[in-house]
Amino acid sequence: MAALGAQDDRNAAVWRQLALPDGARALPPRATIRAPTSGVDDAALVERGARPASERPSEAAREPEALPLLRIARAGDDVDDVDLALEGELGSGGMGVVWRARQPLLDREVAVKVLHPRKRGRARAVRKLLDEARIAARLDHPGIVPIYALGADADGDPVLVMKRVEGVVWRELIEQPDHPRWARVTGDRLPWHLGVLVQVCHALELAHSRDVIHRDLKPDNVMIGDFGEVYVLDWGLAVELSDGAAPPSTRRPEAERGAGAGRFSVAGTPAYMAPEMVNREPLTVQSDVYLLGSVLHEVLTGEPRHKGDSFFDLVYQIHVSEPVVYAASVPAELGAICNRATARRPEDRFPSVAAFREAVELALEHRASERMADQALGRLRELEKLRARRPDAEAELRRLATECRFGLQQALESWPDNPRARAGLVRALGRFVELELERGNLVAAEALATELALVPPDLAARLERLRAEELAAKRGVERLERIAHGHDINVLARARGLQLLALCALALAACGTLIVGMRVFGWELGYGLMFPLGVASPVAILALMLLTRARKARNVVNRRLIFAFLLITLFAILVRWLGFRAELPVKTMLLFELAACACGGTMVVVTLDPTMWKQAVGSVSCAVLAGVFPELAVELTVLGTVGMLAWVGLAWLRRTGIADPADPESGARA
Repeated sequence: MAALGAQDDRNAAVWRQLALPDGARALPPRATIRAPTSGVDDAALVERGARPASERPSEAAREPEALPLLRIARAGDDVDDVDLALEGELGSGGMGVVWRARQPLLDREVAVKVLHPRKRGRARAVRKLLDEARIAARLDHPGIVPIYALGADADGDPVLVMKRVEGVVWRELIEQPDHPRWARVTGDRLPWHLGVLVQVCHALELAHSRDVIHRDLKPDNVMIGDFGEVYVLDWGLAVELSDGAAPPSTRRPEAERGAGAGRFSVAGTPAYMAPEMVNREPLTVQSDVYLLGSVLHEVLTGEPRHKGDSFFDLVYQIHVSEPVVYAASVPAELGAICNRATARRPEDRFPSVAAFREAVELALEHRASERMADQALGRLRELEKLRARRPDAEAELRRLATECRFGLQQALESWPDNPRARAGLVRALGRFVELELERGNLVAAEALATELALVPPDLAARLERLRAEELAAKRGVERLERIAHGHDINVLARARGLQLLALCALALAACGTLIVGMRVFGWELGYGLMFPLGVASPVAILALMLLTRARKARNVVNRRLIFAFLLITLFAILVRWLGFRAELPVKTMLLFELAACACGGTMVVVTLDPTMWKQAVGSVSCAVLAGVFPELAVELTVLGTVGMLAWVGLAWLRRTGIADPADPESGARA
């Protein structure tokens, strides 16, 4: 109770400070406050439909200009030779009554506004209706109901003929979510409401360009036509700004003006009014901007900007006009637009209705980005739940990750500064990096991490661990590959084959010369001839290695083969030297040499390349035959050694296309 009493005292203090009449305390918040006909304080605020005690039938002079007479027929009257035939009442207010009527001459339906019966014959009421007609007639815009004619009835009171608009009042759609009209709207309704607000702004921009402000913008004064048309209604409180915000017909009388120039009496709807409208400060286009912000507030929250049981309770709220802390369900950007439009000081608001409209249109574009971000973040939540429940569902996880990433990128493409989409993308990329790390996919994880401006420390540590594991695995594979390469008999097999064939050609030429000399020229085979031939073999092998660049045959097999051939050749020289010292016959020494070389060659070839067992059997057979037929020892020695080398060389030569991957030149040699 004490708090309520303090609130009443605070409101009363503001009431006295603003010099507001006590008679207006009980007015309902959504009543339309109209200006008085005199300077009496208690009549300064007038509720729609009320008749102040100070207002009496007046004999004030009518509008000096003569209005054309309009012949009006009411229900039951003869409609022949009339200008308007009234068919029924559409609505009424504190100042006038609107009728549904027909113009027989043009055969069209119209709306006709006349003075309320209680206002007929009163000078101020006449002036207000004429002002409304003249202001509205100047505002030629699709969102403002056009004026067809202005005349007078038989009593001399003004009659305003307007286009008849059929549709639904915006307030009904705001307050009734199940209104039949919503059947025409699919999807999110907020963009539809914002679209209506944008159309209202267009109409007000035209009015402001003609130095006219509305002063009473609210959902009750906006009608949505049956085909989507948006009309701003009730310009009865509109004023011109060109000479101090006073209506044209009240520029001379001072009764409606405040103490200073450019000030006038309180008028409007308390639930939406700007502070200057109760503070009796000069009005500007920012006053209409405030009203637009109040309307947007109601669209977003379903409640008026100022709430209270009466105008008395609302005055303090209007006077301070504090920013509103909106719920999380209200888009932050739209909430910021509302608070800026309804700032207490006019200079803190949007500078024009156009600026306010552009902000709303931008928010509409951003709304589309927000919807895309919402859908993408929904995919991200699905991914996180699925990952916790079924981490092995890789295909589904990748699908959700792809959809989420694409949606967030599209949202940012539509609105690069979308904070939710940007934060969501950072969060999503972190999840995607984790997903790739769990799969051991370092390349994909690093590619995703590069899109993060700052990689979280835990992810960076996991990436580093996976890099180390990948490096260790790579080194292990390389080591195994080196081992396999080192023991691969196929590496440079063609080059070895060419070397052996070249060596066989040299040996065959030397041995052929020796045999021909012995058989034809009677050369005697002795140790003096055998030693030079034995020494020529390793020299020939080394020369061939240099000529064919076989030194690049780096693997173990090639090195062992070269070493084995050299070792066998040197062993043959050793056998010859021992035979010479023991004074053995040359042919006997050749038998030992052939047997030793056949056994050694067989062991080397079969050990390193088991596929060569046939060649080894041939070499051993030659050694056995030489023992049986000593007189053919030379020929069988040549056949056993040179033949085996030629056979092995041909076999290796057929292994085409096998090269050393570490040696770019080996492919050419192969």
